[in-house]
Amino acid sequence: KTETGTGPVDNNLCSSGLLVQVDVNNNVRITRLDFFRLGNIKTPWEISFPGSDGFLDKYSKDARTTVNEAPITPTSSNIVTTYEKTEDNKYNINLSFQAAIDDDFVHHYKTVVKKVVDSIEENIKEKRMLSDYYLYLQPHDEMPLTFSCVIKDIEDIGEYNIYISAIDSWDEESVYSEYGKVLISE
Repeated sequence: KTETGTGPVDNNLCSSGLLVQVDVNNNVRITRLDFFRLGNIKTPWEISFPGSDGFLDKYSKDARTTVNEAPITPTSSNIVTTYEKTEDNKYNINLSFQAAIDDDFVHHYKTVVKKVVDSIEENIKEKRMLSDYYLYLQPHDEMPLTFSCVIKDIEDIGEYNIYISAIDSWDEESVYSEYGKVLISE
């Protein structure tokens, strides 16, 4: 959904904030709020009072990455590819595929486009695209089952293989288990 991969084009659909509560024992509860959807984002973070055993361990990088698993790109997914010629005589490849599954949520997708000449693949383009996890209160349960994107500015006609992987918020990447093919011709 992004052109550059750095900012969502539908960012006007997001407005969020934090509610930070501290109880009499100095335990902290941080609730992530979505003002656009009028709800809480995922579950609140709860941090025990400073000085208690392991008060920062629960949300440490080590604790979170230990239980994290890489996303899974379904092996039965078919990548649907079409293409269109642009006004400047280049080609845009339109992709649609079954969304990956993750134990939390898929943060972004990586596509690699390889031109095939005499059965040899040559990398010609790599693109990272932010998923729309930020539009959902419970991304793991609510995200769409398909993902669509456009790979722009392919310069030549020919055969292309398109590889897709999914990356979660901890930078764990799925394997390239599926790829789509597209044959661009005049």
